[in-house]
Amino acid sequence: MNIALLGFGTVGKAFYELTLGRSDLRVTSVLSRRPRPELPCTVTNDFDEIVRDRSVGIVVEVMGGLEPAYRYICAAMRAGKHVVTANKQLVCAHYDELLELARECGVSLRCTAAAGGGIPWLTSLSRAAAIAYNKAVDLAHQAGIDKKYPENYIEELSAKDYAEIYTKVKISKKYLKYLDSLQSGSN
Repeated sequence: MNIALLGFGTVGKAFYELTLGRSDLRVTSVLSRRPRPELPCTVTNDFDEIVRDRSVGIVVEVMGGLEPAYRYICAAMRAGKHVVTANKQLVCAHYDELLELARECGVSLRCTAAAGGGIPWLTSLSRAAAIAYNKAVDLAHQAGIDKKYPENYIEELSAKDYAEIYTKVKISKKYLKYLDSLQSGSN
């Protein structure tokens, strides 16, 4: 897969070095404010050049900040390119709309590295939450949880709402327990 790398600072350079010698991932373009004669790939300061390059399948954004990173990520997804970002500020400010745009464009948006220092279990936790949530919805419907305890029943909430609350509480408790074990050194 050909990759365009947006930014070549500390993170960008480290990412580039990780891809060296791999046949499955290849950085073919780097967006940089200054020339990089040491790089054998295309180096440009024109983002549109990257968007127009049909050979690029993934855009990895490591520039930081909101702009122009936000504009670049949106343009990349609209051009049918998958996006990976390590930009915490951007993810916090625009996560929902970026996720929706990725869905609309049929591409992936990956931002695990943007939170928790790249801890890979965030994706697994998200998947577990989805599975637990779906199971909880089914169980809530089967048990009639939204009607079972009329004294606690809030008319505006459905079984799905109750299941979501239940799932979030359970996952939060497990996550907090995990963090406690890290702090105490028992993991």
